[in-house]
Amino acid sequence: MGKTVASLYRGVFGAASGAGIAIGTYFAFYGAACNVLSARTDMPASGIAFVSGGIAAVGSSVVKVPLAVCIRSVQAGVYLNVFAAARSITTAVGVRGLFTGFLPTLLEDVPDMAIKFAAYESMRQVQSRIRNGRPASPQEDFAMGAVAGSLAAAATTPLDVIKTNMMCTAASRPSMLGAVRMVYEQGGSAAFFRGIGPRALSNGINSAVFFAHPEFAVIGRSNVGKSSLINALTGNDKLAKVSKEPGATKLINHFLIDDGWCLVDLPGYGFSKTAGKAAREEWLSFTKDFFISRDALVHVLLLVDASLPPQAVDIDCANWLAECQVPFCIVFTKVDNRKKDLPTPAANIKAFKTMLAADWEALPWCFETSSRTGTGKAQLLGYLASLRQLHRQHQGQ
Repeated sequence: MGKTVASLYRGVFGAASGAGIAIGTYFAFYGAACNVLSARTDMPASGIAFVSGGIAAVGSSVVKVPLAVCIRSVQAGVYLNVFAAARSITTAVGVRGLFTGFLPTLLEDVPDMAIKFAAYESMRQVQSRIRNGRPASPQEDFAMGAVAGSLAAAATTPLDVIKTNMMCTAASRPSMLGAVRMVYEQGGSAAFFRGIGPRALSNGINSAVFFAHPEFAVIGRSNVGKSSLINALTGNDKLAKVSKEPGATKLINHFLIDDGWCLVDLPGYGFSKTAGKAAREEWLSFTKDFFISRDALVHVLLLVDASLPPQAVDIDCANWLAECQVPFCIVFTKVDNRKKDLPTPAANIKAFKTMLAADWEALPWCFETSSRTGTGKAQLLGYLASLRQLHRQHQGQ
């Protein structure tokens, strides 16, 4: 019995390590593609996201497929471990053997994501009509994500079966057509849906967790230090791109943090000198709709540059968030940076609070931070942790 149960976890360490490497590679390609397209094209944000996603899928597959070939061979009992698998396959057919199943992997990944998100958004629209526009609860988001993931997994199972057969016989250099023929000979058309139940269950759970993550949005004027703050909070200097050019972020970027929550980097509401009216209008529809319609949004971090005197656009944003009843706090950045011929950061912060207090009965929580020195990091992380705890308690009610 013990051996039987243990066999279910064959290759678990290789699979866990491989998944982390593959996901990291995907987002590395995605981020690089977004940065290049944002800087060198006039594509709309949705187009940039679509093209970058495709580039990331292809690019990450260069790492994902060799890992999957070795991992699946171990899980099928062909080899003892991933190192033995890699050594045996490359000895038999060379490095190209590690890329067995590259084509079906690409053919599987694209419709999987398309079906998953299309199904999820369709269910959200139905839920909204049934509930007269009431936002989905975390439990409903979890359920819709589970169904969407299961549907996507079921629809792409034939390609996964073909890919798995190719990867488990990589040493013999199988072709995709040969794998299709082999699967059919094993059990006819039904063989292409072998394992559909466990696969739908596994992918359904993964998608449910993905769509139910609580989100904390980061917003502020361009060049206020959003990327630097995100990197400082996560302890990863390369997670979000840091740019000296205002308006570098043109997309809504999600950063999944280790214990199951997201930091969301939103486009800045200041613009580079080349940006025109169309860019500003796009920001209004692209970003403001996020605050109103995003069910998973728990809190907003409004970043304000403490090295500058109060800016009207920051005051307007704070007032708008309050009017829309969006929960938020104010995070003053660059408190260690005093600009020449300008008031001190402390004086700027006091002036900003005074301007808000003129119209507000009570100010939101305020934090003074520096990404360079780490000032305020612990306090802000503690605040976010308390909000996550309240969110979890609310989910359990």
